Amino acid sequence: RKLAITPADFDLVALAGRGAFGKVWVVRMKQDYSGKVMAMKVINKQMIVEKEYVNHTILEKEILSAIGRHPFIVELYFSFQTATNVYIVMEYLPGGSLLNYVQDAMEPWPEEMCRFYGAETLLALEYMHSQNIVYRDLKLENILLDMDGHIRLSDFGLSAMLRDDSQRLYSMSGTAAYLAPETLRQIGHGKSVDIWAFGIMMFILLLQESPFYSENLS
Repeated sequence: RKLAITPADFDLVALAGRGAFGKVWVVRMKQDYSGKVMAMKVINKQMIVEKEYVNHTILEKEILSAIGRHPFIVELYFSFQTATNVYIVMEYLPGGSLLNYVQDAMEPWPEEMCRFYGAETLLALEYMHSQNIVYRDLKLENILLDMDGHIRLSDFGLSAMLRDDSQRLYSMSGTAAYLAPETLRQIGHGKSVDIWAFGIMMFILLLQESPFYSENLS
C-alpha cells in the first residue's frame, strides 16, 4: 500500500502560472480515472528561505488544513515536499480572478451582481472568523471563480490564527489599497480588518475605482 504522495503521482497538464517562488501547474492524478484536474503549486525551498517566506508557506498549509471544506474557500487536497520543493495541491479554479473581470468591464457592474459576489465573500469570511482565522489579504486578485461562477477565497500566506477575539496582531500585513487604519497605525488589529477590506472590495465592484487612489504615495 502506498503511504505517501509524491510528484510522480501526477501528470502535468498545463502551466497555469508563475510566481515569485515557483510555478502553478494544472495536474491530474495518474490513478484517478475520473479525469479530475487540480492545481499544484510548486514552491522552491531555496527561494523561500532566501526571501524569508518559510513561515508564510507553512502558515498557508496550516490555515487551509484548519479550514477544511467550505463552498467558498479553495480546498486543499494534498501537501508534501521533496529535498528541493514544497508542493501544495488544491482545487483547480478555471474562471480566473474577480480582478480580471473588473478590469475588462466597460462600465460598473449591476448592483445585483455585486450583491451576489459580496454575499459569497461574506459567508467565507464569516466561516473563517468563526474558526478564529483573520484573512488579512482580501482583495479582488485573491477571489477566484469556479466554472459555474461561484467564488473561492485563495492565498492564505498572510492569514493569522487568533487565540480568541481579544488577541491583537501588529504586523503590517496586507495589500496597500485594502489596509485598515488600525493596521497602518500599528495599534493592533483583529478580524475587523477583513470587514474594512470587504468594504474596499465592494466599492471597487460598484464604482470600478479604488476609494483611496492617489498618485502621491505619501
